[in-house]
Amino acid sequence: MKSTSSIPKTEINCQVDITGSTTEIKLESMSMSRSKLQNSKIDERHILFKDMKENKKILGLGVVYEVMKNKNPMILEQTTKGEGSAKILVINVASMEAGGKVECKQQLKLDAGCVLGFKVHPLYLKTTKERTAKQFMFSDGMPELEESVADDFPRLKRRVEAELRDFGDMDQSARKLIWVSLYKTLKSPQDLYELGCMLEEGIFTGSVSRSVQDLLQLLGLDSVESSDAHDLVKPIGFLVSALSELNEEVVTLILDLDDEVRGQVLKLVEGVLEQVCSLDDGVPQKSGQFSENTMRMATQVLASCGLKLAGDSLDPSLGFPGHPDVTLLALYILLKGLDKLLGP
Repeated sequence: MKSTSSIPKTEINCQVDITGSTTEIKLESMSMSRSKLQNSKIDERHILFKDMKENKKILGLGVVYEVMKNKNPMILEQTTKGEGSAKILVINVASMEAGGKVECKQQLKLDAGCVLGFKVHPLYLKTTKERTAKQFMFSDGMPELEESVADDFPRLKRRVEAELRDFGDMDQSARKLIWVSLYKTLKSPQDLYELGCMLEEGIFTGSVSRSVQDLLQLLGLDSVESSDAHDLVKPIGFLVSALSELNEEVVTLILDLDDEVRGQVLKLVEGVLEQVCSLDDGVPQKSGQFSENTMRMATQVLASCGLKLAGDSLDPSLGFPGHPDVTLLALYILLKGLDKLLGP
């Protein structure tokens, strides 16, 4: 018997199939005040803080505030296919053809009630000597904006505008039609979640509500056979991910504003976000450049998100220098999206 230590050149493809639909998924959320969590202090004397310093495997501290579970049993099947120049025998796991092809299948059965995913609100750490903050975990409901972008506002702004640019290429009637269909899904968190899943997968699967179905039809995703998705799938998915971080009260408040006031609130929120990203909390946002009505409405909108405008410094609820609160970022994306969809 002859053996060699060389590694064969192979090409491996992996595919995961899920037996089930998004209607078999349920969300469980807990009511919590994010601003209170951010203002709470975990100092060096806390046992968890000590464990973090001693155990390098602990990346951070956080509170799980939303979990996604399967209502019924679900089967996950992974198929791995490979092709190479070597002949390999893997007993009871894979079958190899003479031509050098290998296929391996694995199945995992999940009982009803298994946690498939969750959202974590990070706890910021403060020492007794100076304030320090590091966001160890990010909510998986927001688009993946890297930390390097979060502390560079010009890059973040360009990224958001690029994601929403396609809205500006539509005529006003088409933009209004998209928004009307999207707005109908906001009354149901389950509908909003299902819509996010459909946009991510790019196909229509399972039984969904009429409002979700109407929007998917506009995007050319109304059947399993859909192959050519509309260019608006990406920007709408981006907007939906932001909406999933906000409550219905926030959206209602914003929609009740007239175009001029909403535009001013956008500028104010943009200015606050730029401050948080600037790594310098010493220069507060100048409120004098905005009208009393704009300040009042902006304060009300931010308060409904659990965020607060402070008079002489950045309130901790907005995040810490270089680490904007995920809700503030979601609010900015929503205001920018509405500016594109509802603008002239």
